[in-house]
Amino acid sequence: MNEQLKPAVPETPSEELAEILAAQKLEAEWWKDAPVMETEADIERALGSGRAERIIDGAFSRVSAKVPEHFRVLDKETKKLLDEFVAEWGAELQRRNINPEGLFLVISSLARTKAYQEELRASGYPGAEESTHTKLGAFDVAVEWFEKNRPEVAAVVEDVAKKFFDEGRINLIRERTIGALHIARNPHTSR
Repeated sequence: MNEQLKPAVPETPSEELAEILAAQKLEAEWWKDAPVMETEADIERALGSGRAERIIDGAFSRVSAKVPEHFRVLDKETKKLLDEFVAEWGAELQRRNINPEGLFLVISSLARTKAYQEELRASGYPGAEESTHTKLGAFDVAVEWFEKNRPEVAAVVEDVAKKFFDEGRINLIRERTIGALHIARNPHTSR
């Protein structure tokens, strides 16, 4: 098993897991024809073809150190959505007179291979067998620290996510036990 998965994962209650899996069906339908990243070589091919891009830290976002380098990838349109999400979060902080200095979103999950998805599930992480992460169409934002330490900032993250959801741009799944928002791009909308 991957060493990065060794820390104990809180057990997701069966009711929450059922909610996550039910909500995931929407994006499974959206992404049903997209190729699954079976191996790291598939991710490299997606990068080489220009279909995908690497994700790097930005002014208001950081990729979690727990995300392996080779999985710091999204398809181009999902990367664009991530960039828009982060920018909107920063702008909304300023509109609410919250000083953004020192604040950043932690992107806790990006691309996954099918095997890595199975490994995560076996370790107790909530998720579907065929996650949109394995199709380069989803990312997770860690919110637990903000909820505990800066609830006004957590509210901004939630509000921006809800706005994108209400616009039909994303599927939004609240993974309460692990303290994250799962965000999958709707490939049938453009902006």
